[in-house]
Amino acid sequence: GDFNAVLDSHETIDTIYSASYFDFASFLGAYTLIDLDTRGTFYTRISKGARGLVLSRLDRALCTYGFIDLWSNLSNSTLPCLYSDHYPLFLLGRDSRAPYS
Repeated sequence: GDFNAVLDSHETIDTIYSASYFDFASFLGAYTLIDLDTRGTFYTRISKGARGLVLSRLDRALCTYGFIDLWSNLSNSTLPCLYSDHYPLFLLGRDSRAPYS
């Protein structure tokens, strides 16, 4: 499937919902997946469109509630955009079952 789907109008500039939006939203609901908030750059893809600059939040860290229960201090951040028109994501967490040192 297409994982480059915009899920809400606030996640893009200059993009219209496509059929992939509905398929992707159904997929998220069917598997009870959570889209982790991203720290750093909100728009994770930059490109040129017919009407100018297009910014979209396409890159996501998706997980289940079970995954969140296994990790404490879970965070999702963007890294600098160096070689692509996408910002890389950095997921950081601590195993909640591991003893603290």
